[in-house]
Amino acid sequence: MTVITKLDYLFSIGQNRQMNSHRQTNHFVIVALSLMWLVVSAAAFAQEQQPDSLQASVNQAIHDYFQQAMPAASGRREMDIGNLDYRLQFAPCEQALLVERRTKDRWTGRLTLRVQCPDTPGWSIHVPVQVQLFDQVVVAKNPLPKGTLLRPQDLELQEQDVSLFHQGYFNDRKQLNGYVAKRPIRVGQVVDAAMLDPVKMVERGEQVVIKAEKPGMLVRTSGIALDAGAFGELIRVRNKKSQRVVEGRIVGPGQIQVAL
Repeated sequence: MTVITKLDYLFSIGQNRQMNSHRQTNHFVIVALSLMWLVVSAAAFAQEQQPDSLQASVNQAIHDYFQQAMPAASGRREMDIGNLDYRLQFAPCEQALLVERRTKDRWTGRLTLRVQCPDTPGWSIHVPVQVQLFDQVVVAKNPLPKGTLLRPQDLELQEQDVSLFHQGYFNDRKQLNGYVAKRPIRVGQVVDAAMLDPVKMVERGEQVVIKAEKPGMLVRTSGIALDAGAFGELIRVRNKKSQRVVEGRIVGPGQIQVAL
């Protein structure tokens, strides 16, 4: 049996305390180094553009671009700007961001914009944007068979996304006065110019009034229409007195305006 003396016991306690002291010292060193690494890493990351900050800067630049450059429209505009890849890191831009529209022929629908930092050195990214333009448009309130003369009570205004209407649209029911449906138009359908024909105001062989005027002078005579036509169209007419054939513009039912 081994007998542990009091001296051995005290020596053992001293060794344990020394080992514990070394462990505490090592722990403090590790903690201090970890804190130093975090501070250095944070300082380095702060030199890069934060993702949220970059997205906000790009969004503001795009909104400002459309506000200044997009042609004035009567409706309201909505934009959905694509989210940037959060793995991208760019240096903060000291100058205002520049925005360029790659699709030059239109302002609505799916677009791709180039956003550039003009610093030296700078950077650029391409951002997808969906642009919608909403306006009041004329739609059919009632079914309109082919050949129907359009009346205000058959039409109404509705807000629609006009960025989808490549054939154009009307935003005032009065614009359709004097037109007939070229083909059937269903209820709620947006009315465009391709669906309409102007009402014939003059028929071929019809007797018409020929008017010629200039400041201080008005000449009226009768004639015979050699063509049929609608409001605003040019047709040929024969002067009944002189038998001369002239070209004039239809300005009303049976009314032909010619130049002196």
